[in-house]
Amino acid sequence: MTNVDIETWTDVALECTRELAVDLLGLDGFEIVCRNRGLRPSVQGAFLPLIRDDSSLHVGIFSDADAIRRLACALLQVEEQDEEPDGSEVADAVGEITNVLAGAVKTRLEDAAPDTELGLPLFTGGAVSFGHGARASIIDLDLGGIPVTLLVALVVRDDVGS
Repeated sequence: MTNVDIETWTDVALECTRELAVDLLGLDGFEIVCRNRGLRPSVQGAFLPLIRDDSSLHVGIFSDADAIRRLACALLQVEEQDEEPDGSEVADAVGEITNVLAGAVKTRLEDAAPDTELGLPLFTGGAVSFGHGARASIIDLDLGGIPVTLLVALVVRDDVGS
């Protein structure tokens, strides 16, 4: 994975997010609003690691509670006037969205980063951190009127070969 730079991973993740928004979620529109502003400290969302022996790439989608609920409703095809999903359904749906996104990224870069395995999605609320040495791209997006932040973080293991 370290033979693929963070910019390439980010470009692929953006393209996969655009396809996911339109094709899977049925949202009308995809716009990059801001690059590398930083994650807000009080967000909800899910991320999932793509794991290799030498590194891991974490792909995630975050926003405020209302936007995360709206993403879940889009996946579940729940109309605003219908009964809204509860907290566990929202977490499962956003985890599934992240799983699809990470799987698409993995597939696109399989030749450049073979032997990459998908981890499990983790739904979280609050601050997200990957420690020293992580390289991250944080991009604010508008997915058909739903504001989200795409996180792509590359963490290289420093103990490889030790």
